Amino acid sequence: MLCVLPLPSPARAAPAPALVQPALVQCPTPGCNTPLRPGRVAAHLLRCPVLAEIRRQEAQTWFVRGVNTGEGGEDEPEEPLTMEAASLLEASLERRSGTLWHAPASSALPDGLGVNERKRERHRLQRRAIAEQLAELGALGRGRCIVELGAGNGELSLALAEAHRDAVRSDTLVLLDQGSKPKGRSGHGRLAADTALEGHFASVTRLKVGLEHVDLAALREEVAPSSSGLVVLAKHLCGAASDYALRASVAASVAASADPLELLLATCCHHRCSWRDFVNRPSLRSAGLADGFGAAEFERLCRVSSRGVNAQESTVRADVGRRAKDVLDEARAEYLRSHGFEARLSTFVDASVTPENVLLVARRRRGGSEGL
Repeated sequence: MLCVLPLPSPARAAPAPALVQPALVQCPTPGCNTPLRPGRVAAHLLRCPVLAEIRRQEAQTWFVRGVNTGEGGEDEPEEPLTMEAASLLEASLERRSGTLWHAPASSALPDGLGVNERKRERHRLQRRAIAEQLAELGALGRGRCIVELGAGNGELSLALAEAHRDAVRSDTLVLLDQGSKPKGRSGHGRLAADTALEGHFASVTRLKVGLEHVDLAALREEVAPSSSGLVVLAKHLCGAASDYALRASVAASVAASADPLELLLATCCHHRCSWRDFVNRPSLRSAGLADGFGAAEFERLCRVSSRGVNAQESTVRADVGRRAKDVLDEARAEYLRSHGFEARLSTFVDASVTPENVLLVARRRRGGSEGL
């Protein structure tokens, strides 16, 4: 009988140790979130498009980093208000009287419009109303430099041009936005109106830059040095961006006090305002809303303002939110008055079109203000 011995198994090589991949890091340039291997950061910075854009901006005479931001000092609150303090603040808002600029809807859009049609109609009505208020100031057709802030696709300026074709031919237009020029999306988005605008204005310039970094006087000097004055125009600048616009406008009026400046600004998103950047803290402190009004009270005021965004709601709670928005916008108007502007608030469309329907209208001329 034969014994069959099992053959030895072939030796197996030990598995290779797993390669440990180094953790990826992000590009250190603000706004560029490109994931990189640690050893590739330096090479990426040589061709980083965001860094290249920042350097192009910083080389411009009108770019001054943070020029329109707040004065610093007290920043955001360390702790929120107590329930008792918050209730007292809201009770103060409820007791306020006078014109309610952010009023609830008193009408409705026509029936039979689809979702997209209603959206387009709302924007069309807003643009037309702002264009008419600017025309009433008599600023068009005088060789002005018109700067649209937060311009997006530029359709506010296009509405202005189409309504007043002959008047704007001598005016220069600057479209200013922190984002790139819209390119549209199939079936939905709109292409930028730049090409159409070029046939209406003396010249059209688009700039990609954050409003907090723009010296409007220097911008006007570069783009339209022979213009007869400055017009600042904006439809729905969110939160602190409205305050950047007001600081920029006041600085421009001081730098060129011999020339007129008109401002039409539709405020928006009051819940996103910043205590650090708000233009008129003293007005809020003296408004009788709370003892020792500061960052915590401001944060609560902004939070309460979000209750006033339902145009159809007619309740005390909603009106308190609307009063909160009014308080912030009235303080902004007072800020302009303190710098020699004639300024007023205007409900430029019904709340059924948009609950953010208050327009800040201001103008300043050499030697003082002129009635609106």
